[in-house]
Amino acid sequence: MPGLQKQILEQYAPVCKLGGRIVYATCSIFPEENQQQIARFLDMHREYSLVSERQLLPDDFGYDGFYIAVLEKGK
Repeated sequence: MPGLQKQILEQYAPVCKLGGRIVYATCSIFPEENQQQIARFLDMHREYSLVSERQLLPDDFGYDGFYIAVLEKGK
């Protein structure tokens, strides 16, 4: 899924207005789909910054694992 996830981020990044936010979320615990994906995006899009991120592990809640990152487009 990393290729599709990258494509989605790349497609929507230009339409986010200044000061706007992108919420990136997956139902995955794999770093290549989550932290590494966001790190690559931020390296290529210096106008964005990471506001917050959270990973929910299956052991924590008894459900599937999830990852959430909030990115903000600089003003």
